[in-house]
Amino acid sequence: MPIEDRDLFNELVSRYQAQPESFAFFVGAGLSRPLFPGWPSLLLEMIKIADRAGLPYNKDELIQYVEKGEQYLDVAEACVEAIGTAGYRDLMEQQFDKAFKPDDIPAAYSELLGMYPKIILTTNYDRIPEVGGKGLYRVGTNNNAPEIMRSISKGHPVVMKIHGDILDQSSIVLTTSDYQRIIYSNTNTRQLLTSLLSTKTFIFLGFSLSDPHIDVILEYLKTINNDMPISHYALISEQSKFKISSFRKKYGMNLIVYKPSDGTHPEVADFVRALNTSMSSIPFAHSPTTKEINHKDKIFQYLNDKLSKETGHASYFIWLNDHTLCISFNSVGETETEMQKEILAIINAFDFTTSVYSH
Repeated sequence: MPIEDRDLFNELVSRYQAQPESFAFFVGAGLSRPLFPGWPSLLLEMIKIADRAGLPYNKDELIQYVEKGEQYLDVAEACVEAIGTAGYRDLMEQQFDKAFKPDDIPAAYSELLGMYPKIILTTNYDRIPEVGGKGLYRVGTNNNAPEIMRSISKGHPVVMKIHGDILDQSSIVLTTSDYQRIIYSNTNTRQLLTSLLSTKTFIFLGFSLSDPHIDVILEYLKTINNDMPISHYALISEQSKFKISSFRKKYGMNLIVYKPSDGTHPEVADFVRALNTSMSSIPFAHSPTTKEINHKDKIFQYLNDKLSKETGHASYFIWLNDHTLCISFNSVGETETEMQKEILAIINAFDFTTSVYSH
């Protein structure tokens, strides 16, 4: 899994494994796909229905906004006004109120629930936390934030659906008006968000930089922190260096950027798995491949030079077993975190490709 900033990734894994109770997760629509729709597919369906209902705007213009990842909330507002309350509710139920089994849950979300983190916030409306959480979570919405706060104070694991649950239409947040009515004017929800975002380090999963939800949340967080830098993390597949740089400067967010290998983004499940796995078992925390070495002696020399710099005083031995390159080492770390860093240093030494051991 090519990661732009290995040091940042290593830092997060080490911090999480040392103090998992200080972290919480913020889950976006990407973690529920393809079982449930993301923003673009939902809005395109809304535009189609709204156009049939008498949308007072140019359909193609709205489609262009969606395809560019722009003005999602405003497009949703326009469509809801054209469709009407009844039609809007029918559409949301059609998209999100459907039966599914635990095996249907996307891999990354399943991995996350299998970790059993104490706090999950989500902007999703679906029932994955109830099904995948196997009844272990206290699940609430913006309609019962006080109950969620009490559960957290008692140490119960919770999932807070800040944008509502599909089975409670009064809790649904989709449009700009919904944000004003349900989030900004709801004292209990704002207090809960303020408390959690100020006291926990959040890991954002399933969001894109064009997702309006993450913008609204982080703008709110900037207000809470009086424009101080935000120490939260987000796993992002965005490849635009300009967008990444702008986002970091705007919010001070720690972005862990990866390049997806296919449309299912299996790297997200790998990332979640890494947080909960012994460092020696992380299957993807390799450095991005930067060079090709196709001579056995040069590989040994390269690894010796690299490991002598990155593992400190740890002793190691490199040998060839048939076509398998093996490394053993004696850790000098006194804590689990220190030993994990040594293991990661060895993993990250393999930042090259070779055909010598390909048979």
